[in-house]
Amino acid sequence: AEQQQEVIPDLAVAHLFEESNGTTEHPEPFSKKEHIDFFDAIGAQCSFNLGDASLCCMPHDFDAAAQRLFHILTQPTYPLKPFAIDITNSITDLVKSQESAEHVASTTLVHHLYQNCPWNYTDTERIEHLKTHTRDDLFAFHKAWINPNTMYIVLVGNIEPEEAQRKLEAIFSSWHNQSTIAADQLNAITIPTITNPPA
Repeated sequence: AEQQQEVIPDLAVAHLFEESNGTTEHPEPFSKKEHIDFFDAIGAQCSFNLGDASLCCMPHDFDAAAQRLFHILTQPTYPLKPFAIDITNSITDLVKSQESAEHVASTTLVHHLYQNCPWNYTDTERIEHLKTHTRDDLFAFHKAWINPNTMYIVLVGNIEPEEAQRKLEAIFSSWHNQSTIAADQLNAITIPTITNPPA
């Protein structure tokens, strides 16, 4: 499980945009290009990266943009080809980086300094566990972590807060948590009290 933490969360979020299940009106899966074209057509932007989703749109396009975002978040298909390409590229990058004396020196030092850290791997170990990942890991991560229990929605802009809340509730209210794993893990997190040292 610890090894998954390195690559699967990033891929599970980034690949939400690759393809989504179709709908009654659009039976074929929605491709990444179709998603991009949709947002371009209304002058909106949507991106997924490093654990967050970002949506920028004009207030009058809020309903349509939020509905499309909801569909992308809840209906990923995680197609094999982009996943395989990303895994292959990650492995290739690690292999190539071993030709750099600076990389070898810095990773050796880091490995030595943090040898007791649970996520401290050599490049060889990283490559080996990258090879073990499958699309099933993406779906498992999605089920456990990409759900209402683990999300915050932040709205910024020229909006009426009460109206925006009503719209979001109408769009997102059908989304129910599929897993209690994430909730249990989140509830177990404790944040220590941090105080400044005396001056």
